[in-house]
Amino acid sequence: MNNIEALTFEELEVGKESGPAIIGKNFDIIKDVKVKVDIKLGDSEITVNELMNISKGSVVQLSQKITEPLELILDGNVVARGELVAAGDNFGIKIVEVKEINGSA
Repeated sequence: MNNIEALTFEELEVGKESGPAIIGKNFDIIKDVKVKVDIKLGDSEITVNELMNISKGSVVQLSQKITEPLELILDGNVVARGELVAAGDNFGIKIVEVKEINGSA
């Protein structure tokens, strides 16, 4: 038969960490982790009637002007802006501005 013993836990204060951080300032351990970024080209507000009438060949006009920069979005936050470019057979974004994050540009 198994012995059953009561467990006691030491109460720790939140925010009272000790020892080195898991990553610290060395990002080498996560540099190859892939993250998903989104590029916002624009948006449009249309009526339900207009939506129901969309068919092949329809054009939906976006709010974004051709001269305005696109937004590069990471986890819902704009981290950079850029211009639409052709990258081989694909579209790409040429970064023209990087948002300041935690005091760095």
